[in-house]
Amino acid sequence: MNKTSSTPAVSCTTTPGIPIDAQPYMPACRRLFEQGEHILIGVSPENSYFSRERITALVKWAQPRFTGIDIIYVDQHIDTMYVASGYTPQKAASSATRTIRDTRRRVRQAVERAGGPGPQVRVRALSECMDLPSYQATRRQIEECLSADDQLRQACEEHVRYILRSRTDDSPASAGAEAEKLQAGLAYLFAEMPVLFNTPEILGVSSSVFCYHSIMPVLRHLYDSAIRHQDQGYIVVKPIEQELERRS
Repeated sequence: MNKTSSTPAVSCTTTPGIPIDAQPYMPACRRLFEQGEHILIGVSPENSYFSRERITALVKWAQPRFTGIDIIYVDQHIDTMYVASGYTPQKAASSATRTIRDTRRRVRQAVERAGGPGPQVRVRALSECMDLPSYQATRRQIEECLSADDQLRQACEEHVRYILRSRTDDSPASAGAEAEKLQAGLAYLFAEMPVLFNTPEILGVSSSVFCYHSIMPVLRHLYDSAIRHQDQGYIVVKPIEQELERRS
């Protein structure tokens, strides 16, 4: 069941006026959203949704609503995903480097268009968080929970399978065994999960909402688990496409 059905969408407008649909995942998420302390915008490489225009619109929308804004782009296990899709290790490494570079440039250009980075808006790669003690402690907790609970592990596998099914891949994907793609996807997901479920401790804020353009499948299973920080919320946010295209 889609839990967002009990939380009506928030009608929001950016500065200078691009409409945004914002829908808290649960009533508790609405409270954290309305507190406006911190928002994390997660950006996935190779996801065509994360255009410069959409990221710009999201940052402009967030600026008057949140005290702190972090944008984290994933730069881990991209090469592993390419290898699982049939690339040679050498080609996978070069393709991953190019993908990460392009993602970083797109994010930074978007932030510049929204007024530039500063005390309120920070941009960082996921790898910059991974040496933090709070990230490592959260990662260990997640691994312990997954080892002890087969249903949680299965939920993660279902999430990865969903993502793999939704991908339109022009690379030699058929050359990669399904098991290899699943393991590569799990490595990517496990690296991302600490910031997805415990942004407050990792980034040093009292509360935070994680925004994405759709409900992440893993969230449906793990929202009520011990993995999630009690003041970690989630919202689905989408710029109104027709207006976004008109103003691009």
